[in-house]
Amino acid sequence: EIKTGFVCFTDPKIYKRSILENSSFICSSAFPDAQNHGRGFIARLSGSTVEFIDMWVRMTVGAKPFSYENGELSFELKPAINSAFFDKDGKFSFKLFGSTDVTYINPSRKSTYAKDAEIKKIEIFWKDGRKQVVDGKIIKGSEASKIREVRAKVLKVHF
Repeated sequence: EIKTGFVCFTDPKIYKRSILENSSFICSSAFPDAQNHGRGFIARLSGSTVEFIDMWVRMTVGAKPFSYENGELSFELKPAINSAFFDKDGKFSFKLFGSTDVTYINPSRKSTYAKDAEIKKIEIFWKDGRKQVVDGKIIKGSEASKIREVRAKVLKVHF
């Protein structure tokens, strides 16, 4: 749905303006101030904004990246990223918590929701300069807590 529903992927001829002018609404010619006719505005804290953020989180990390079981915190990434979003090198990057750089490294460029797409290891580059490698897809205990506390600088997630 992203390829047809997001303005950034819309044909400007269909959108009737630059796709870089993404707007929540466009001022109509019925508005008294003619200088604003056709001008795009972005609503703040709208339901559509919250929906977009929720979709982005579910797509990039999954619905519930943190869980607490048997007295232990776990962090598990469950991205739902279509193969078309990986670059030619099989990479897709985003920021977690607005600070931690996360890169999915997926050389086969398979959709991450495919049955045979599995996270094999996660490299953690901590803000204190240490590097740690976790085999598998789940980070547990104190490392999961540190990720939640935004103490990781970079996560490189290998499929």
